[in-house]
Amino acid sequence: MAAKQEVTFTIEIIPGESIGPFRLGMTSTELDEAIRSLGADVPITLDDLGIVAWSRGDDGGWINTNDAGSCVRLGIRVCSNDHEILLKGQRVNDIGNDEAIQLFESFAGKVSHSYGGFDAAKAGIDAVRWENSDPWIDSIFVMEPKTV
Repeated sequence: MAAKQEVTFTIEIIPGESIGPFRLGMTSTELDEAIRSLGADVPITLDDLGIVAWSRGDDGGWINTNDAGSCVRLGIRVCSNDHEILLKGQRVNDIGNDEAIQLFESFAGKVSHSYGGFDAAKAGIDAVRWENSDPWIDSIFVMEPKTV
């Protein structure tokens, strides 16, 4: 059996809007089209990119966009991801917690802290750690900016 060919991409996170070609509001069909737009010579999936796309379920919980309507929350794993991930022009692969907070605050002002991460809800972005005690960020998410 042939080994899977490795393809890497540069993926830009745009708070409140998108991760790479994947935009908030896309349906599962549109997400599939966006994958094909990457022009990879080998088949790839959202999972291969370290990306999740979620919708709100009837009970208010998060469900995979494949099982629901349009995407209202996009996330990308930044820890141990082979693709180059950029936020505001800065590489965020394997970013430390303190460095990530400093980056978020550089464009979004003071961030709000929670048990497992922090957010800049007004900018439409948050970051989570796998474990609360981890010194690095596991994933970064974009969602519609919150107006207060």
